[in-house]
Amino acid sequence: MQPIPRLRLTHKRGREITAYIIDKANMGVLAAADAAPLAIAMTEFRRMYEAHAAREDTVVFPFFKKAISKAQCSELSGKFEQIERQQFGGDGFDMAVDRIGKLEAAFGIADLSGFTAAPPRPA
Repeated sequence: MQPIPRLRLTHKRGREITAYIIDKANMGVLAAADAAPLAIAMTEFRRMYEAHAAREDTVVFPFFKKAISKAQCSELSGKFEQIERQQFGGDGFDMAVDRIGKLEAAFGIADLSGFTAAPPRPA
């Protein structure tokens, strides 16, 4: 499958998985039988997202930026900002960063030092 159709498919699948996670989260207490399928869905989403984001960052976005003028890029940036404010009622990125920070603190994962790899150890 060509890159663009594959990226579109991963966008679609990402929306499906996100809807599934939100549905489970809205249920309140998670049934034991739902834990494994939810964990699998989240793991698969992470795996898919990492590859997807890497492809966008290294192939799609650089190509796109070369294909349009600086004026067109600026115009699109303004349009995206306008859409963001309509969709989220403010700066969606800043709002998401704030919300994620609160979630990370609530789950006890806000301190990156807990995720820093140990130095390599000689054999």
